[in-house]
Amino acid sequence: MYVKQLSIFLENQYGRMLEVSRALSEEGINILSLCVADTSDYGLLRAVVSQPERALEILKAKGFSALMTEVLAVKLERKVGELERLLEILTEAAINVEYLYIVNTPAASLVIKASDPQKAAAALKAAGIQLAGEEIYRLDSPC
Repeated sequence: MYVKQLSIFLENQYGRMLEVSRALSEEGINILSLCVADTSDYGLLRAVVSQPERALEILKAKGFSALMTEVLAVKLERKVGELERLLEILTEAAINVEYLYIVNTPAASLVIKASDPQKAAAALKAAGIQLAGEEIYRLDSPC
């Protein structure tokens, strides 16, 4: 029901994202989805990767500051109003969406960090919205 997301803190310097990408690709780890937020001094790269535990080890060994968080992966139909429907469900259940971003896998559409993940998962399931699990890490995940 939950998937593991890496949060990697980067100095806002030329080439730092490349170093993360290279560290993972050299070890055969695929970045399935990511989002980046920045300030003038640092960036925060959040990513869902094919081997989260191994990726965390690799990044820490290379000196990156990184941590793992459990988030929800949600599969939405690709039609107008689906995001609105999801947000209505969570709002009606008094759950705050701390952030969300798109996932590039057949198994899921969005990653959501909710204020109460268990309550969010229950509300979404009750409304008929599918949640993804570890199948998200496989490139050949069936829809």
